[in-house]
Amino acid sequence: MKTKDRQYKDLIQCILDYGERVSTPQDVDALTCFGTAKNLVYDLANGDPIITERKMGIKAPIAEMCAFINGEQDFDIMKEKFGVPEAFWGPWVVDRKTKKVGAKKRCLGDGSYGRAFAAFPDNEGGTFNQIENIIRMLSDDKLKNRRTIYMTSWIPFMNGWGRNQKTVVSPCHGFVHFRHFDGKLDLVSWHRSADTLLGLPNDMISYTALLRMIASVTNLIPRRIIYQLSDVHIYENQIEEAKEILSREDKILPELKIINKKERIEDYRKDDFEIIDYNFHKAMKISSAV
Repeated sequence: MKTKDRQYKDLIQCILDYGERVSTPQDVDALTCFGTAKNLVYDLANGDPIITERKMGIKAPIAEMCAFINGEQDFDIMKEKFGVPEAFWGPWVVDRKTKKVGAKKRCLGDGSYGRAFAAFPDNEGGTFNQIENIIRMLSDDKLKNRRTIYMTSWIPFMNGWGRNQKTVVSPCHGFVHFRHFDGKLDLVSWHRSADTLLGLPNDMISYTALLRMIASVTNLIPRRIIYQLSDVHIYENQIEEAKEILSREDKILPELKIINKKERIEDYRKDDFEIIDYNFHKAMKISSAV
């Protein structure tokens, strides 16, 4: 029997109760908990981490992950080929922001997620495909029990306004650690920065889809996903929306299912997934801070 899940609401309550008010680059203050948020632990047997407190569209975050797996950073291609909606990255790839970091028109930049995932700059002047390497290790009986099946979205010299900023926004997530347990696969998804109301629920879907895709092509069973949140925050213009979410009843989590199995992870698209038993509260318009 599945049990109702309230981890997401507990996280929101924790931020409202204990968050420190800080200024942000978006010029909207936020309530922030740094390093103190409890891990969100989801056993997929009890449902996938797709929040029920408001209706979520599952296809858009899956489309984004599929684009990143393929190394894409041109947002127009992400839209046309993969189906990523304009709202996801449109406000970030305006000319003012792309020119500031030397990115091509309508591009996220060379230090973005897609480039890091599939074409990370190596020490020999070439690139390294981290997604391909994860699949290689999990498919090898001699390697799949290693603790080193890890991926990072962070290219240090291209992010964080260090030496040479090359992204319109430094990656907020994409630090992932896979672990194999007797034919089952777990994933820890670590988030540098988590916009709890707007970005995080979408990111939870993205990495659940990634876990299921990786498990599918390596013939493993996806078991558990854990979200570790470093800087987790609610923007000041989202506080009333956060309180509304807290007032809503807990529900059973749904299941995200692959309906068209692929041999190559690069071939997955958003329509290869469906959501089952999704009982949600009505949709909400969440304020953004860009």
